[in-house]
Amino acid sequence: ALKRTGEANAIMDKAIKLPSATMQSIHQYGRALLAAGQNQKALEVFQYNFKTHPNEKFTTYVGLARGYAANGNKKEAIKHWELAIKNIPENQKPNQALYEAEVKKLKEGQ
Repeated sequence: ALKRTGEANAIMDKAIKLPSATMQSIHQYGRALLAAGQNQKALEVFQYNFKTHPNEKFTTYVGLARGYAANGNKKEAIKHWELAIKNIPENQKPNQALYEAEVKKLKEGQ
């Protein structure tokens, strides 16, 4: 609101590296960046999350898929959506059709 994006990003860059920063909180920060139109910064956050939480494949793949899609890299977005779907946990199975629809849209050029 104060148009101090640079300051906020610098603070958050430190915050996501704190021991208390969870995979999910970092993912949500990336989603917030996407909502704010900071697509490149969001992709960087999703890449960091993937690198630092290698065993949390589903959510980190979803983040990468969203980040690449927002930045216009459909090939990487499709690849990561498909990897997310392959690693879908039981509690996300009800949403699988939504994720598959994202892949379909990207493959159709949307």
